[in-house]
Amino acid sequence: MKSLRITAPEGQKDRVIDILDEEADEYTYSKVVKDGESMLEYSATVLSEDVDGLIQDLKDIKEIDAGDLSIRILEQNSLIRKGSQIKGPGGGVSKEEVYSKAKKYESFSRIEIALVGLSASVAAYGLALNNLALLIGAMMLAPMLAPFVSSALSISVGDLSLMKGALSEGATSVAVTIAVGLGSVAIIPIDMTPAMRLVASPGLPSVLLALMVGSAAALSFATGAKEQIAGVAVAIALVPPLAAVGIGIRMLNLSFSLQAASVAAMNLASIVVAGFATFRLLGFRPSTYYRKKKASRMKYILPAITVTAIILVVPGLYLNYTSQQAYSAEHEIESEAEQYFGDSLMDVSTEGEDVEITVIGEHNETAFQKTTDADVDLIELERAADS
Repeated sequence: MKSLRITAPEGQKDRVIDILDEEADEYTYSKVVKDGESMLEYSATVLSEDVDGLIQDLKDIKEIDAGDLSIRILEQNSLIRKGSQIKGPGGGVSKEEVYSKAKKYESFSRIEIALVGLSASVAAYGLALNNLALLIGAMMLAPMLAPFVSSALSISVGDLSLMKGALSEGATSVAVTIAVGLGSVAIIPIDMTPAMRLVASPGLPSVLLALMVGSAAALSFATGAKEQIAGVAVAIALVPPLAAVGIGIRMLNLSFSLQAASVAAMNLASIVVAGFATFRLLGFRPSTYYRKKKASRMKYILPAITVTAIILVVPGLYLNYTSQQAYSAEHEIESEAEQYFGDSLMDVSTEGEDVEITVIGEHNETAFQKTTDADVDLIELERAADS
């Protein structure tokens, strides 16, 4: 059940009451004065699934001028009557409520921007330290759900203004995440970690995961169920790779930054596409001729997002392949050096096909060179004299 508070001109009392008699479970009304004009304020209890129809019927009263009709959806509640079954709150949220919520989250407050920054900082340290607990904590902080789900909704209902606002805030959160990710590790030594390789590894599983996240986010946004959990899922898909972009800039590793950026862009595009499809399946479509006209102008946006995601997949997959090849080669030479030199091995440093190995004592460099295809430079340190 929903509680609605409706304000309309007193002269349209009969029309409003006819609609409430048909669609409201119960209602009361009283006189109020608004801007010097006599109005009636109705308090109605309506089933969740009937809210959209009632609101549309009230909007269709042509005799009510724009601005003279106001409707507030207050809360979910239960209706209890003696001798009849309890009518509970239900799990549905009206389309008008979803749209109003999207408009509300069209812009971020300073606190929400600060939370995005804090999340990016925690994620950057989690990646740099290869600490899974820090990464999970970062996901709990980031309010990343609203702008991108609102973008998907705007395409579905044909609201260009909502899309511009949502994408503007989304772009702000992306920029803040990258900048804070860079700043957080600017003064600490940092090397590539398994966590960094993982979040910057594009592929089909990453795209499929982002599609499921986008669908779940849109569903939770539309129904009001488990929004915090869906927000965490969206943050998982976006915050770590964006923070990794900043880390790659700090390391002067352009290849890694581009790889992480392609993962983030693919995830973002997948979330919007899946969110749009989910909203359409839930029945969100342009409700007026004006919106339908706007939607027809926006029909190329979704294909453009999809094509962009596909274009980003190709270089991302190539960069991931070359990175994995280099990592495998580095791991192989380290294993060969450990096996050949044993306890004498001090360090293995690789740069492309050039390998620098530091050992204690004298060893046969030529013999080791025959065990590997890499160009090896053997640095021999003198063994300390026994005291």
